[in-house]
Amino acid sequence: MMGRIFLVLSLIIFSNYSMAVVLSFDDRAPGIISDAYGGLDWHGFSLYPLNTCSGGYCNQGSSGTWFAFNIDGAPSSISGDPFDFSGGFFGGAYRDGLQINVKGLVPDGVKYEKTIVVGTDESKWIDFSFSGINELQFTSFGGVDAGFGGAGTHFTLDDFTFNFLVSSIPEPSSLAVLLLGLAFVAGANRRLRRKP
Repeated sequence: MMGRIFLVLSLIIFSNYSMAVVLSFDDRAPGIISDAYGGLDWHGFSLYPLNTCSGGYCNQGSSGTWFAFNIDGAPSSISGDPFDFSGGFFGGAYRDGLQINVKGLVPDGVKYEKTIVVGTDESKWIDFSFSGINELQFTSFGGVDAGFGGAGTHFTLDDFTFNFLVSSIPEPSSLAVLLLGLAFVAGANRRLRRKP
């Protein structure tokens, strides 16, 4: 009986769990998104405020007042320790039918690849479900001019949603208290069995 209790408690204590994170970009200052935002390294992304929008940017963003976009319409990336990319809200700034190729990479190469199509009328949620990746690469291309007077294959990104594993291994002092408690329960159980 005690062996089963110990096994169940061990599985609970030393398990990993997934914790969803949604980056809305509203807690950032204007400009290029710096490394370590959300625990990830960002390359080729900057922030855009909805209150000074132009072109298709005015129809983008799903929450708050800021969203990310790829600088100069150039390829961009997000990398870090292994994470799961759930999805985000994507849109086009100047082109309708804009295509965005998204690759999920691991150290050995491409694990996932998906091309999405977005427009300037609104940002839309795109589900990716890329699991266990180290890097996302974004390349935008194609589409037709939406008539906003701008040019380029800029895309927008908001509510970037990802998961990362968090170890639930307790601090040594907490573990010591737990083990003492288990020893006390085991001793009390043994004494109860000895009584006639």
